[in-house]
Amino acid sequence: LRSGVATAALALMWSGTAFGFNLFGSDDSDKPKPAPQTQSQAKPKPAPEQQQQQQAAEQPAEQESLAKTLLANLDTEIEKAKAQRISGDYVGAAHAFAQMVLVAPDNSRVLGEYGKTLVLLGRADDAIAFLNRAIQLQPNEWTYFSAIGAAYDQKNQSTDARAAYQHGLMINPNSAALLNNYAMSRMLAGDLPGAQALIAQAQAAGNDPKITHN
Repeated sequence: LRSGVATAALALMWSGTAFGFNLFGSDDSDKPKPAPQTQSQAKPKPAPEQQQQQQAAEQPAEQESLAKTLLANLDTEIEKAKAQRISGDYVGAAHAFAQMVLVAPDNSRVLGEYGKTLVLLGRADDAIAFLNRAIQLQPNEWTYFSAIGAAYDQKNQSTDARAAYQHGLMINPNSAALLNNYAMSRMLAGDLPGAQALIAQAQAAGNDPKITHN
């Protein structure tokens, strides 16, 4: 029965075509319509290699846009990363500062704050490299000397640490934080009397309302 219906339909289609009838009720010519594309006949998708090439071509533009956005909001991003560090998320803060270094490699704040974060991660050699560069760019920032002193302490280089702390104290002689770090450094070096004297100075500085406010 099915083969008979198919044969009849085929015969009707050909007879309609021969006499100019439109079997589909439109104003189009009654030429047979092309068969719809099957999945195998559909336009092939790009090969994986082509997709990768296209994505690779788009990446530089996206990265450039992100870099411009980061650079335009650099001060805000620095404060956000510092907040991460203060909260104890040293890895997250280091990652954020590393991204900033890529777009602002000569910004002393970025380099210095990145160096401080690396000290907290125990990456003394990397910290010293970034902090030295920050000091070159901003030699009057005492916090960089405090941080690089701590990095030298991690490497048991007490002479270099002492020089760094003393340089920092020349800039800010009443910094309780710097004096505390220096005291710890002297304890590590076996200089107990020196450490005790520095602790006393730090306590006095910490009790000064002006110093605390600064």
